[in-house]
Amino acid sequence: WLWRADHYDSLNSTPPIDDARTIDEELRCDHGLVVNGDNVIMYGLAVEHHLKDQVVWNGENGQVLFFQCEVPYDVAPAWAEKGYVAYRVADDVRNHSALGLGVYSYFRDHEVWLPTAIVVPEALEGSIEQPFVVFLSGHGGINTTINHHGPGVGFKRHFEVAYLNNLCTDQCHNSVIFPIPVPMPGSRHRPWLSVVLVALVAFCIGVGLVYFGCEKLNALRSRNDP
Repeated sequence: WLWRADHYDSLNSTPPIDDARTIDEELRCDHGLVVNGDNVIMYGLAVEHHLKDQVVWNGENGQVLFFQCEVPYDVAPAWAEKGYVAYRVADDVRNHSALGLGVYSYFRDHEVWLPTAIVVPEALEGSIEQPFVVFLSGHGGINTTINHHGPGVGFKRHFEVAYLNNLCTDQCHNSVIFPIPVPMPGSRHRPWLSVVLVALVAFCIGVGLVYFGCEKLNALRSRNDP
């Protein structure tokens, strides 16, 4: 987990602040990960809040299995206008694959719209499988998923997940998308309640069957008693 702090203990403040918010691009760190070597494989990569591209991949034959990334909270609209992204594969890379790249937006302080979350050479788009974008909260959002196409999030102004399903035939490649809104935490949508109700109904049915089964067995026994 390669993290630029979005909060910190400010011991130099008067009085000291135990949990100060990072604001206005302080605590500078440009990138979370820059890969220049070949044949690098990453499992469970998490990179968050850096001030330029979160990941830059320059090496050949790279592989990533799971990527989780929150873009920075404290940037202004000019940050997105500079073309920064969460995951960038260099233009001259010929071989790279990734599975399950997730990019999350929470632009806490300003109305920022990230034009696209992921940028790779066009020839490698098909090797980036199941990328998705998430709107957590805040302002702005993400316009597109990869190379300026695919679904975006933030337009509904509530927690939202959108997937680009590119594991399909050539006929539907890059055309079947599944934007899936997810209820915000604390909302009235309680899926656990449905599970409890179903379990309760099943329990009642089970008790009823046992009861009537015992009654029938007792009736048969009474008939056979001399």
